[in-house]
Amino acid sequence: MKTVFHRCIQPVSAAVILCAAFLSKTAWGADSIFVNNPSFQADQFPAYPGYTGNGNPGEISGWIGSGGHGVNQNNGGPGSPFGDNGVYPDSNMIAFIQGTGSLSQTLDGFEPGALYWIQGFENARSATDRDIPAVTWSMDGIVIRPETILTPAGGSNPYYFVNQSWIAPASSATLSINTRASLGGDATVVLDGFSVIKRTTSDIVIMNPSFEASGANLPPAVGYFSTNGPGSEVAGWTRLANTNGNVAVNSIGGPFLDSGVVPEGNNVLILQNATGVSQTLQGLTLGSSYQLTLSYAGRDNGEDPHIRISIENQVAFDAFVPAVGAGNAYNALTYNFTATGSSTTLILESLGSGADSSAFFDNIRVVAIPEPASLSLLGLAAATLLVRRRKLNS
Repeated sequence: MKTVFHRCIQPVSAAVILCAAFLSKTAWGADSIFVNNPSFQADQFPAYPGYTGNGNPGEISGWIGSGGHGVNQNNGGPGSPFGDNGVYPDSNMIAFIQGTGSLSQTLDGFEPGALYWIQGFENARSATDRDIPAVTWSMDGIVIRPETILTPAGGSNPYYFVNQSWIAPASSATLSINTRASLGGDATVVLDGFSVIKRTTSDIVIMNPSFEASGANLPPAVGYFSTNGPGSEVAGWTRLANTNGNVAVNSIGGPFLDSGVVPEGNNVLILQNATGVSQTLQGLTLGSSYQLTLSYAGRDNGEDPHIRISIENQVAFDAFVPAVGAGNAYNALTYNFTATGSSTTLILESLGSGADSSAFFDNIRVVAIPEPASLSLLGLAAATLLVRRRKLNS
């Protein structure tokens, strides 16, 4: 087992202390807020065209809806009269709201004063004779994302990703997605893959960083996504081409999770045998320093997975990983790199080391490391504050 750590050293002693404190804050914690049925997989909507009621569930589990709304799936059931373009972001179901309506859910467990990412994916129905939806996101009735006119993504393009930063005023709040027809006609918005996680202004945005957007173990119960085609996507992540292993998401108590304690939230990404996923991260600054952190482990079945993690065209980790054992913490990777441009690609791989080797990944972060000059100034300010306090107490 190999874990990579990087020391943070500055010439001013107080700055060293502040640097160590900064790095410790990038470590793991219970940052995810539970979203019930975030990928709309909890119910079957067999009656065409997928509206609630009339042979379908009376409401979407975990959500309160208004207006014409329901669920479509892209490999059976009512088909996709509403989700008729773009690649479903997570597995094989999406929710829709037609005309004027909303979907809302009350979320609990926020830390008042902390910053959170409210994430999700959206698209518009593409039928050419129909209107285009105007969509607004709010928390407790306060708009966090101004009204946006959604044109269809089209073809096999990805859905639109939304990441809205929001500072929690209290421990609970109601997320609401509201829509209307922009021209008064027949417009439909389609939605998928919601997650909420605490982050900082130093974090680089990662889509679905703790794999909570998939919800509980998907059907079948082992949590497999399809190998390719409909239902093969994990929200925010792209499966590596030319690999034939399995990709799954398991929640606490899932069949794969027989080793270690889930580090963050309820979910973990599983890569079984030879396969992998990637994500391109945006918003980096050329020449600036960043720190990648994540948790990783392996299934306790005697077949240690061979894990490789790469970023910025560099291998951050490459090793066989023994199981950590029930009740123990996952392994922690910390890897520093310098940005060579405004974007970088993160790759998570299981290279396959047996008939049933399985690698686990969770709680992925990329955080900007303060420049030495900034840390020195912070250290000087801290030292000055200590001197002032001593004078006041003398």
